[in-house]
Amino acid sequence: MTRLSERHLCRWPGCTKNVPPTMYACTDHWFKYPKDIRARIWRAYRPGQEKDLVVSDAYKLADEAAQAFAIHYDGIQP
Repeated sequence: MTRLSERHLCRWPGCTKNVPPTMYACTDHWFKYPKDIRARIWRAYRPGQEKDLVVSDAYKLADEAAQAFAIHYDGIQP
């Protein structure tokens, strides 16, 4: 298990929009992710993880896939 950050910013790299703790990304960025990545995030999401700030390894891997997609989508150099 990995602790989530207490910040509730959109997870899209560089986005500074605040989102509710149960949301992964702002609406604009959420729908830029392919359906399979969004589904993977939801499958790995555990109700309450936004409160105890602990995520599963599956959620961490889904987050890594989403981050890699966003970086590629925006052409960001790591």
